[in-house]
Amino acid sequence: QLGLLGPISLIVHSTLDGLAIGLGFRAGVEVGLLVGVAVLAHDFADGMNVVTLSLSLSGSGHLRRARVLLLLDALAPPVGAAIGTFAQLADPILGFLLAAFSGVFLAVGAGHLLPEAQHRRPGASPLLVLLTVLGAALVLAVRSILG
Repeated sequence: QLGLLGPISLIVHSTLDGLAIGLGFRAGVEVGLLVGVAVLAHDFADGMNVVTLSLSLSGSGHLRRARVLLLLDALAPPVGAAIGTFAQLADPILGFLLAAFSGVFLAVGAGHLLPEAQHRRPGASPLLVLLTVLGAALVLAVRSILG
């Protein structure tokens, strides 16, 4: 059913988020915590999107389906993290995968989301730049605290 494509895609996305967390912890506790904070910062919105897509495409009578899909979305990151934690990977492959996850995250954020937000609300550009800088400062602060 095409109506399930959106929610299922977000569940796969959440599984990949968990995989990134698991791989991050394989590289070290600090890396795992940084990746975990980044994933958790946006994963709540993914769950909301799963429910919204489920209800809008299925009709409000399918609340049970939305709950099941939300549960699957909630379970997906721990499943992905377990796979990432226990996967047998050589260090160069682990480094490549972490770099790929980071690159995609930055490319989507900087290359797609930020310009789209500026396009929709041109007057908000200074605020968006400020929030982007604050986000980067938060990452640096967490990194400094973790050592």
